[in-house]
Amino acid sequence: MRLVDNMNYFFKSNGFSISDRSEIAQPKFSNIWVVSDEDYCCLALAQAGSRASTRW
Repeated sequence: MRLVDNMNYFFKSNGFSISDRSEIAQPKFSNIWVVSDEDYCCLALAQAGSRASTRW
């Protein structure tokens, strides 16, 4: 994912993890601009669950 104004460097060097629509295999709804909030929420829950299970 390419971010403007060098934000990619800022996020990565400060511990952020950027996710975008390319990580959603089969979205329930998408068009040229967006993927549904439900799809992003499910992606966030899956990522949080996997990170929490490896942390403890």
